[in-house]
Amino acid sequence: MGMPYYDNIKNIKKEYHPFYIEGYKSYKRRNYEEAAQWWRKAAEQGDADSQVKLGDMYRIGEGVSQSYEEAVKWFRKAAEQGHASAQNNLGVMYATGQGVPQSDEEAVKWYRKAAEQGHAYAQYNLGGMYDHGQGVPQNYEEAVKWYSMAKNYLNRCHIVNVRLGEMYENGYGVPQDYERALGYYSVEVYKGIPRAPYHLGRMYENGYGVPQDYEEAVKWYKFAAERIHDHKAQYRLGEMYEKGIYVPQSYEEAKKWYLLSLSGVPKLAKAKLNELRALNK
Repeated sequence: MGMPYYDNIKNIKKEYHPFYIEGYKSYKRRNYEEAAQWWRKAAEQGDADSQVKLGDMYRIGEGVSQSYEEAVKWFRKAAEQGHASAQNNLGVMYATGQGVPQSDEEAVKWYRKAAEQGHAYAQYNLGGMYDHGQGVPQNYEEAVKWYSMAKNYLNRCHIVNVRLGEMYENGYGVPQDYERALGYYSVEVYKGIPRAPYHLGRMYENGYGVPQDYEEAVKWYKFAAERIHDHKAQYRLGEMYEKGIYVPQSYEEAKKWYLLSLSGVPKLAKAKLNELRALNK
């Protein structure tokens, strides 16, 4: 799975501890050391919100000396009080092995506690664990369930939409549904989200959920290749120009796109470039 999401609480509410509020004001003024001092005072009094913020300061080294171990210490204190953001963040620490021995099982345990409280980041992270079989047996149905919950509340749901599109396209955990997959891809294509334009190109090339349209396929492959630097789209364009599929045949264009795709699909791109060299193209 991709990098899991931390939750860095940014909203301020009246019911927070007074020292938390003072820390927040200091943080907004970019006086990070003072913010850490206020949050430490509240954290030592058992305020879970401040414990999460102090933990995050230690995680990134803002206002304090960076220490994953200290971050874990404060996240755990808040997590054990049932604080969902802390539980999610502690799960990320276990997933990445920062400040604790790496453990997917512990990550799942803490993600689940937060996810069951409706925490969207944790729902996304837990979905990813089920999707890839990390810390739990792989279970696409559970992955779709948690991704779908996260999508409803998570502002950064773009990559969730793309993954749900892939799951509907391939029938992972849900009945295969090309039209629904197309819908998920389509809403993300102009947002710079990896994979979405490439997938849309494939849908048009193969007629999945839309009438087959080669011009539209080429359009989206080029969009993905040029704007997002999608290596699979670059490689596919290389194939198309090499063989003259839906575009004028051009070995020079083919070589250009294969070279650009090298860092993403090195074995495939190298093989194609070697073939062209052998043909003196």
